[in-house]
Amino acid sequence: IFFTNASTGYIAGDQGTFLKTTNGGSTWTQQGNPGQDDLSCVCFTSPSSGYTTGDKGKILKYNTFASTWISEAPTGHRNAVFGGVCFVNANTGYVVGDSGMILKTTNGGTTWTTLSSGTLVRLSGVHFPSASVGYAVGKNGKILKTTNGGSTWLPQASGITQWLKAVYFSDIDHGCAVGGGGAILMTSDGGITWVSMICLTVENEDVFFTSNLTGYIAVSNGYVIKTDDGGQNWTLIYQGGTEPLNSVHFPTPGTGYAVGNNGEIIKTTNWGNTWVRLAD
Repeated sequence: IFFTNASTGYIAGDQGTFLKTTNGGSTWTQQGNPGQDDLSCVCFTSPSSGYTTGDKGKILKYNTFASTWISEAPTGHRNAVFGGVCFVNANTGYVVGDSGMILKTTNGGTTWTTLSSGTLVRLSGVHFPSASVGYAVGKNGKILKTTNGGSTWLPQASGITQWLKAVYFSDIDHGCAVGGGGAILMTSDGGITWVSMICLTVENEDVFFTSNLTGYIAVSNGYVIKTDDGGQNWTLIYQGGTEPLNSVHFPTPGTGYAVGNNGEIIKTTNWGNTWVRLAD
C-alpha cells in the first residue's frame, strides 16, 4: 500500500489487483488491467506515475492521467519473482527479488541494470533514505547496504537467520528491519550495529516509521504493533482482524492504513489508537 497524499492511495495484490482511492479509503476502484499475475509492492514517484512489482518478472509502470500500464520487465528476468521497490526520485529506482537480484533504473523504468549484490538469497525489501544510501533485506537474516547508489553492496551483521521481509529508515541513521519468527531489528547508527527486539513469535510482514521514535508493524496474524520509543518497546494496538496483514503505510503521522489477505483494509485516524475496517 502506498499513498501519494492524505486522500489518494494505491494497493497492489494477488491476481492483478491494483486498487485506487481518492477519498481516504472510503471507496476503492480497480485501475485498468495489469494482468493476472500476483503483484507484491507499489511505489509512486509523483501523483501521476507509479510502479508495482510481482511474479513472472513483473515490473509495471502506471500513468494515472491516462490510466495506462506499461510493462517494464527487464530482458532476461521474465520468470523472476520481484519484491520490494523503492524510487529516490522520478528517474532512479531499485527493485529486489529472488537469487539476490537487485535492479536499478536511472530513466524512469525504460531500462534496468542488474547490480552485483554478492548474495544468492532471495531479497524481499529495499529502502533508500537518501539518493546514495540504501538497504536491502531478505532470507537468512540478510542485510545489505550501499553508500554509492547501488554500485557496491556490503553485508551487515544482523545476528539472526530469520527471513527479513521489509526494511524502513526514518533517516540516514535510524532504521528497522522485520521478518519471520517475530524478528525486529533496530539500528541507530546507519546499520553498523543491529539490535534484536523480538516482540511476537509470528511473521512480521511490513514496517513503517513516521518519525525516529514512532513506528508500526503489520503482522501475519492480523495484528498491528506500535513503538513510541524508537523500537525499544512494542505495544499491540490492533488485534481485531481475521486475515493476515502484509503492508502498512502512514501518509500523515496520525492517519494510517494496513492491508492484508482477502481484501482486508483497516484505517486509523488517531495514531493507531483505534482502527476501522474499510470495504475494498
